[in-house]
Amino acid sequence: MIKARSINDETIFYEIEATSNVKNVKVSSTNNHNSLYNRNLPDQHSIDAITGLREALETGADKTYVHEQGIASDTWEIQHNLNKYPSVTLVDSANTQFEAQVVYNDKNNCTVYMNGATKGKAYLN
Repeated sequence: MIKARSINDETIFYEIEATSNVKNVKVSSTNNHNSLYNRNLPDQHSIDAITGLREALETGADKTYVHEQGIASDTWEIQHNLNKYPSVTLVDSANTQFEAQVVYNDKNNCTVYMNGATKGKAYLN
């Protein structure tokens, strides 16, 4: 809806009001859920894999780990046990982010090398 409003004889302001009302959007499928089991088609994911992904996304199953380095050191040994190669964000004791060399020893351990002794936190996800 557009309304014209005159403040004086020379100036006209326009007010624009937009509304949207969406109710009961429904998507239906003619595919039978049971027919998706045991498919032997190339490049197709199983229902179990899709369901597992959905559950992981819904429950926030992606794990994180915070390493606290209370003693200043130029090498931080971090055992995170995340079973992956996580991204690493480093902050010093003043919560200032900094960069350093991160070496992934395996999926559960990494080592951070710095130019000088530092204490702070490593956020892994």
